[in-house]
Amino acid sequence: MDGDTTLWGLLVSSFLLILAYKGYDLLWGVPRRDGSLKAIVEVKRNKRFPNGNALTAKYTGSETLDQWMITPVILYEGLLDGSNLPYFLMLLDVHASMQATSTVMLVRLAAVHALPTSLTALTIAGLGMLNQAYGAAFVYPLYCMAEIMLDAIAPTKLAFRFPITVRQTQAIWIASMIGFAFPLIFAYPWLLSLQRPLRQKIVAYYRFAPLAFAAAYFVADRVGDSLAFMHTVSAHQTLVTVLDIATVYATIGHFAALVLPLFQPKPWHALRRVFLPTSSHIRPGSQRMISDAAHRFLQYDIYVIGAAFFVWQFWVEKGWKSNDQLWLEQ
Repeated sequence: MDGDTTLWGLLVSSFLLILAYKGYDLLWGVPRRDGSLKAIVEVKRNKRFPNGNALTAKYTGSETLDQWMITPVILYEGLLDGSNLPYFLMLLDVHASMQATSTVMLVRLAAVHALPTSLTALTIAGLGMLNQAYGAAFVYPLYCMAEIMLDAIAPTKLAFRFPITVRQTQAIWIASMIGFAFPLIFAYPWLLSLQRPLRQKIVAYYRFAPLAFAAAYFVADRVGDSLAFMHTVSAHQTLVTVLDIATVYATIGHFAALVLPLFQPKPWHALRRVFLPTSSHIRPGSQRMISDAAHRFLQYDIYVIGAAFFVWQFWVEKGWKSNDQLWLEQ
Protein backbone atom coordinates (compact mmCIF):
# COMPACT_ATOMS: atom_id res chain seq x y z
CA MET A 1 0.00 0.00 0.00
CA ASP A 2 1.15 3.56 -0.63
CA GLY A 3 1.84 6.22 1.98
CA ASP A 4 -1.61 7.78 1.66
CA THR A 5 -3.28 4.46 2.35
CA THR A 6 -1.05 3.87 5.35
CA LEU A 7 -1.90 7.32 6.72
CA TRP A 8 -5.60 6.69 6.11
CA GLY A 9 -5.33 3.37 7.92
CA LEU A 10 -3.71 5.02 10.92
CA LEU A 11 -6.41 7.71 11.00
CA VAL A 12 -9.18 5.11 10.86
CA SER A 13 -7.42 3.13 13.58
CA SER A 14 -7.30 6.24 15.75
CA PHE A 15 -11.05 6.65 15.30
CA LEU A 16 -11.58 3.03 16.38
CA LEU A 17 -9.35 3.56 19.42
CA ILE A 18 -11.49 6.53 20.45
CA LEU A 19 -14.59 4.42 19.81
CA ALA A 20 -13.21 1.68 22.08
CA TYR A 21 -12.58 4.26 24.80
CA LYS A 22 -16.13 5.55 24.45
CA GLY A 23 -17.47 2.01 24.46
CA TYR A 24 -15.64 1.23 27.68
CA ASP A 25 -17.05 4.34 29.32
CA LEU A 26 -20.59 3.48 28.21
CA LEU A 27 -20.31 -0.10 29.45
CA TRP A 28 -18.51 0.53 32.73
CA GLY A 29 -18.30 4.26 33.44
CA VAL A 30 -22.03 4.94 33.10
CA PRO A 31 -23.07 2.02 35.38
CA ARG A 32 -20.51 3.12 37.94
CA ARG A 33 -21.90 6.65 37.93
CA ASP A 34 -25.60 5.72 38.09
CA GLY A 35 -25.17 3.08 40.79
CA SER A 36 -26.17 0.01 38.78
CA LEU A 37 -22.67 -1.48 39.03
CA LYS A 38 -22.88 -1.16 42.80
CA ALA A 39 -26.24 -2.95 42.71
CA ILE A 40 -24.64 -5.86 40.81
CA VAL A 41 -21.90 -6.10 43.43
CA GLU A 42 -24.56 -6.14 46.15
CA VAL A 43 -26.37 -9.05 44.49
CA LYS A 44 -23.09 -10.93 44.15
CA ARG A 45 -22.39 -10.42 47.84
CA ASN A 46 -25.89 -11.07 49.21
CA LYS A 47 -26.83 -13.83 46.72
CA ARG A 48 -30.25 -12.26 46.29
CA PHE A 49 -31.77 -10.03 43.60
CA PRO A 50 -33.54 -6.75 44.44
CA ASN A 51 -36.93 -8.44 43.91
CA GLY A 52 -36.06 -11.07 46.52
CA ASN A 53 -35.29 -13.95 44.13
CA ALA A 54 -32.32 -16.09 45.12
CA LEU A 55 -29.10 -16.10 43.12
CA THR A 56 -27.64 -19.54 42.44
CA ALA A 57 -23.95 -19.06 43.16
CA LYS A 58 -22.50 -22.58 43.00
CA TYR A 59 -21.89 -24.10 39.58
CA THR A 60 -18.65 -26.10 39.56
CA GLY A 61 -17.51 -26.63 43.14
CA SER A 62 -14.60 -24.24 42.57
CA GLU A 63 -15.14 -20.89 44.27
CA THR A 64 -12.77 -19.15 41.85
CA LEU A 65 -14.56 -20.50 38.79
CA ASP A 66 -17.97 -19.81 40.31
CA GLN A 67 -17.07 -16.17 40.93
CA TRP A 68 -15.93 -15.87 37.33
CA MET A 69 -19.16 -17.43 36.02
CA ILE A 70 -21.61 -15.50 38.18
CA THR A 71 -21.67 -12.07 36.49
CA PRO A 72 -23.73 -12.98 33.38
CA VAL A 73 -26.20 -14.77 35.64
CA ILE A 74 -26.81 -11.54 37.54
CA LEU A 75 -26.97 -9.45 34.38
CA TYR A 76 -29.25 -11.73 32.37
CA GLU A 77 -31.69 -12.98 35.02
CA GLY A 78 -34.13 -10.13 34.42
CA LEU A 79 -33.76 -10.47 30.66
CA LEU A 80 -34.60 -14.16 30.62
CA ASP A 81 -37.41 -14.41 33.17
CA GLY A 82 -40.17 -13.86 30.61
CA SER A 83 -41.22 -10.47 31.95
CA ASN A 84 -39.86 -8.32 29.14
CA LEU A 85 -39.77 -9.41 25.48
CA PRO A 86 -37.86 -6.32 24.19
CA TYR A 87 -35.06 -7.03 26.65
CA PHE A 88 -34.83 -10.65 25.52
CA LEU A 89 -34.80 -9.67 21.84
CA MET A 90 -31.85 -7.32 22.32
CA LEU A 91 -30.01 -10.08 24.18
CA LEU A 92 -30.66 -12.47 21.29
CA ASP A 93 -29.63 -9.88 18.69
CA VAL A 94 -26.34 -9.06 20.39
CA HIS A 95 -25.32 -12.66 20.98
CA ALA A 96 -26.24 -13.72 17.45
CA SER A 97 -24.12 -10.83 16.15
CA MET A 98 -21.21 -11.70 18.41
CA GLN A 99 -21.21 -15.37 17.40
CA ALA A 100 -21.35 -14.43 13.73
CA THR A 101 -18.45 -12.05 14.33
CA SER A 102 -16.43 -14.77 16.05
CA THR A 103 -16.95 -16.93 12.97
CA VAL A 104 -15.70 -14.17 10.68
CA MET A 105 -12.68 -13.70 12.96
CA LEU A 106 -11.94 -17.43 12.77
CA VAL A 107 -12.05 -17.39 8.97
CA ARG A 108 -9.83 -14.33 8.77
CA LEU A 109 -7.26 -15.60 11.24
CA ALA A 110 -7.04 -19.04 9.66
CA ALA A 111 -7.59 -18.31 5.97
CA VAL A 112 -6.56 -14.67 5.45
CA HIS A 113 -3.76 -14.20 7.97
CA ALA A 114 -2.87 -17.90 7.70
CA LEU A 115 -2.04 -18.33 11.38
CA PRO A 116 -1.16 -21.80 12.65
CA THR A 117 -4.09 -23.76 14.05
CA SER A 118 -2.94 -23.51 17.67
CA LEU A 119 -2.36 -19.75 17.45
CA THR A 120 -5.71 -19.23 15.73
CA ALA A 121 -7.49 -21.18 18.47
CA LEU A 122 -5.68 -19.26 21.24
CA THR A 123 -6.48 -15.92 19.61
CA ILE A 124 -10.15 -16.76 19.15
CA ALA A 125 -10.40 -17.98 22.75
CA GLY A 126 -8.60 -14.90 24.05
CA LEU A 127 -10.78 -12.48 22.11
CA GLY A 128 -13.91 -14.27 23.28
CA MET A 129 -12.84 -14.18 26.91
CA LEU A 130 -11.92 -10.51 26.69
CA ASN A 131 -15.29 -9.81 25.11
CA GLN A 132 -17.07 -11.52 27.99
CA ALA A 133 -14.94 -9.72 30.57
CA TYR A 134 -15.05 -6.18 29.17
CA GLY A 135 -17.87 -6.08 26.62
CA ALA A 136 -18.10 -6.07 22.84
CA ALA A 137 -18.30 -2.27 22.68
CA PHE A 138 -14.75 -2.16 24.03
CA VAL A 139 -13.13 -5.27 22.54
CA TYR A 140 -14.48 -5.31 18.98
CA PRO A 141 -13.36 -1.77 18.05
CA LEU A 142 -9.89 -2.75 19.30
CA TYR A 143 -9.96 -5.88 17.15
CA CYS A 144 -11.00 -3.87 14.09
CA MET A 145 -8.27 -1.34 14.89
CA ALA A 146 -5.65 -4.09 15.10
CA GLU A 147 -6.77 -5.53 11.76
CA ILE A 148 -6.57 -2.17 10.02
CA MET A 149 -3.27 -1.16 11.61
CA LEU A 150 -1.64 -4.45 10.63
CA ASP A 151 -2.84 -4.03 7.07
CA ALA A 152 -1.80 -0.37 6.93
CA ILE A 153 1.68 -0.90 8.37
CA ALA A 154 2.44 -4.36 6.97
CA PRO A 155 0.03 -4.86 4.07
CA THR A 156 -1.50 -8.28 3.53
CA LYS A 157 -3.53 -9.35 0.56
CA LEU A 158 -7.07 -9.47 1.86
CA ALA A 159 -8.01 -12.70 0.16
CA PHE A 160 -8.03 -16.34 1.17
CA ARG A 161 -4.50 -17.69 1.23
CA PHE A 162 -4.19 -20.96 -0.58
CA PRO A 163 -3.27 -23.69 -0.31
CA ILE A 164 -5.42 -23.84 2.83
CA THR A 165 -6.21 -27.49 3.23
CA VAL A 166 -9.60 -29.14 3.08
CA ARG A 167 -8.92 -30.35 6.62
CA GLN A 168 -8.52 -26.77 7.83
CA THR A 169 -11.65 -25.52 6.11
CA GLN A 170 -13.53 -28.55 7.41
CA ALA A 171 -12.41 -27.61 10.94
CA ILE A 172 -13.67 -24.06 10.38
CA TRP A 173 -17.00 -25.46 9.19
CA ILE A 174 -17.39 -27.77 12.20
CA ALA A 175 -16.42 -25.10 14.73
CA SER A 176 -18.76 -22.58 13.12
CA MET A 177 -21.76 -24.91 13.22
CA ILE A 178 -21.06 -25.71 16.88
CA GLY A 179 -20.60 -22.02 17.64
CA PHE A 180 -23.91 -21.10 16.06
CA ALA A 181 -25.62 -23.40 18.56
CA PHE A 182 -24.30 -21.57 21.63
CA PRO A 183 -26.70 -18.57 21.65
CA LEU A 184 -29.58 -21.04 21.39
CA ILE A 185 -29.17 -21.71 25.10
CA PHE A 186 -31.13 -18.48 25.48
CA ALA A 187 -34.07 -20.10 23.67
CA TYR A 188 -36.98 -18.29 25.25
CA PRO A 189 -39.72 -20.90 25.81
CA TRP A 190 -37.19 -23.54 26.82
CA LEU A 191 -35.50 -21.40 29.47
CA LEU A 192 -38.84 -20.21 30.82
CA SER A 193 -39.90 -23.82 31.38
CA LEU A 194 -36.92 -24.44 33.65
CA GLN A 195 -36.74 -23.77 37.35
CA ARG A 196 -34.76 -20.66 38.20
CA PRO A 197 -31.68 -22.40 39.71
CA LEU A 198 -31.22 -24.61 36.64
CA ARG A 199 -31.73 -21.68 34.28
CA GLN A 200 -29.10 -19.68 36.13
CA LYS A 201 -26.62 -22.55 35.97
CA ILE A 202 -27.11 -22.90 32.22
CA VAL A 203 -26.48 -19.18 31.74
CA ALA A 204 -23.39 -19.43 33.95
CA TYR A 205 -21.89 -22.13 31.73
CA TYR A 206 -22.24 -19.84 28.73
CA ARG A 207 -19.00 -18.32 30.02
CA PHE A 208 -17.22 -21.29 28.47
CA ALA A 209 -18.63 -20.70 24.97
CA PRO A 210 -15.49 -18.94 23.60
CA LEU A 211 -13.27 -21.71 24.92
CA ALA A 212 -15.54 -24.39 23.48
CA PHE A 213 -15.63 -22.61 20.12
CA ALA A 214 -11.83 -22.41 19.94
CA ALA A 215 -11.44 -25.99 21.18
CA ALA A 216 -13.88 -27.24 18.54
CA TYR A 217 -11.74 -25.70 15.81
CA PHE A 218 -8.49 -27.04 17.27
CA VAL A 219 -9.78 -30.59 17.80
CA ALA A 220 -11.57 -30.73 14.44
CA ASP A 221 -8.33 -29.74 12.71
CA ARG A 222 -6.29 -32.31 14.62
CA VAL A 223 -8.64 -35.20 13.86
CA GLY A 224 -9.70 -33.83 10.50
CA ASP A 225 -8.27 -36.64 8.39
CA SER A 226 -10.50 -39.18 10.11
CA LEU A 227 -13.52 -36.89 9.66
CA ALA A 228 -12.90 -36.08 6.01
CA PHE A 229 -16.49 -35.69 4.86
CA MET A 230 -15.94 -32.56 2.76
CA HIS A 231 -13.32 -33.87 0.34
CA THR A 232 -15.60 -33.19 -2.63
CA VAL A 233 -16.08 -29.50 -1.72
CA SER A 234 -13.44 -26.90 -2.55
CA ALA A 235 -11.80 -25.08 0.33
CA HIS A 236 -12.74 -21.75 -1.21
CA GLN A 237 -16.42 -22.67 -1.48
CA THR A 238 -16.49 -23.92 2.10
CA LEU A 239 -15.13 -20.64 3.44
CA VAL A 240 -17.56 -18.59 1.37
CA THR A 241 -20.44 -20.75 2.60
CA VAL A 242 -19.40 -20.33 6.24
CA LEU A 243 -19.31 -16.55 5.82
CA ASP A 244 -22.70 -16.59 4.10
CA ILE A 245 -24.21 -18.62 6.95
CA ALA A 246 -22.71 -16.21 9.49
CA THR A 247 -24.34 -13.32 7.64
CA VAL A 248 -27.73 -15.04 7.61
CA TYR A 249 -27.35 -15.98 11.28
CA ALA A 250 -26.74 -12.38 12.37
CA THR A 251 -29.51 -11.17 10.07
CA ILE A 252 -32.01 -13.49 11.75
CA GLY A 253 -31.13 -11.93 15.11
CA HIS A 254 -31.61 -8.42 13.71
CA PHE A 255 -34.84 -9.43 11.98
CA ALA A 256 -36.30 -10.90 15.16
CA ALA A 257 -35.43 -7.78 17.13
CA LEU A 258 -37.00 -5.54 14.49
CA VAL A 259 -40.12 -7.52 13.61
CA LEU A 260 -41.35 -9.34 16.73
CA PRO A 261 -42.00 -6.10 18.68
CA LEU A 262 -44.46 -5.12 15.96
CA PHE A 263 -46.77 -7.89 17.18
CA GLN A 264 -46.94 -6.43 20.68
CA PRO A 265 -49.98 -4.43 21.89
CA LYS A 266 -47.97 -1.21 21.55
CA PRO A 267 -45.64 -2.08 18.65
CA TRP A 268 -43.72 1.17 18.26
CA HIS A 269 -43.28 1.51 21.98
CA ALA A 270 -41.95 -2.07 22.12
CA LEU A 271 -39.60 -1.41 19.20
CA ARG A 272 -38.29 1.72 20.89
CA ARG A 273 -37.66 -0.24 24.07
CA VAL A 274 -35.60 -2.77 22.14
CA PHE A 275 -33.20 -0.31 20.56
CA LEU A 276 -33.17 3.08 22.28
CA PRO A 277 -30.97 3.38 25.39
CA THR A 278 -33.12 6.28 26.60
CA SER A 279 -35.96 3.77 27.07
CA SER A 280 -33.98 2.02 29.82
CA HIS A 281 -34.49 4.41 32.71
CA ILE A 282 -32.23 3.47 35.60
CA ARG A 283 -34.14 4.02 38.82
CA PRO A 284 -31.95 3.60 41.91
CA GLY A 285 -33.46 1.08 44.28
CA SER A 286 -35.85 -0.29 41.66
CA GLN A 287 -36.36 -4.05 41.53
CA ARG A 288 -35.55 -3.91 37.80
CA MET A 289 -32.51 -1.69 38.14
CA ILE A 290 -30.05 -4.43 37.15
CA SER A 291 -32.10 -5.71 34.21
CA ASP A 292 -32.59 -2.14 32.96
CA ALA A 293 -28.84 -1.57 33.21
CA ALA A 294 -28.08 -4.90 31.49
CA HIS A 295 -30.43 -4.04 28.65
CA ARG A 296 -28.80 -0.64 28.22
CA PHE A 297 -25.39 -2.38 28.30
CA LEU A 298 -26.45 -4.53 25.33
CA GLN A 299 -27.89 -1.53 23.50
CA TYR A 300 -24.56 0.26 23.81
CA ASP A 301 -22.87 -2.90 22.56
CA ILE A 302 -24.94 -3.05 19.38
CA TYR A 303 -24.46 0.64 18.55
CA VAL A 304 -20.72 0.80 19.17
CA ILE A 305 -19.85 -2.46 17.43
CA GLY A 306 -22.14 -1.44 14.58
CA ALA A 307 -20.10 1.74 14.12
CA ALA A 308 -16.83 -0.19 14.34
CA PHE A 309 -17.93 -2.81 11.82
CA PHE A 310 -19.21 -0.12 9.46
CA VAL A 311 -15.73 1.40 9.29
CA TRP A 312 -13.97 -1.95 9.17
CA GLN A 313 -16.24 -3.27 6.42
CA PHE A 314 -15.28 -0.43 4.11
CA TRP A 315 -11.63 -1.18 4.72
CA VAL A 316 -12.06 -4.90 4.08
CA GLU A 317 -14.19 -4.30 0.98
CA LYS A 318 -11.46 -2.06 -0.37
CA GLY A 319 -9.02 -4.90 0.14
CA TRP A 320 -11.24 -7.47 -1.55
CA LYS A 321 -11.86 -5.24 -4.54
CA SER A 322 -8.18 -4.46 -4.93
CA ASN A 323 -7.48 -8.19 -5.11
CA ASP A 324 -10.09 -9.27 -7.65
CA GLN A 325 -7.38 -10.99 -9.66
CA LEU A 326 -6.54 -13.18 -6.68
CA TRP A 327 -10.15 -14.34 -6.54
CA LEU A 328 -10.07 -15.17 -10.24
CA GLU A 329 -6.88 -17.16 -9.82
CA GLN A 330 -8.39 -19.19 -7.00
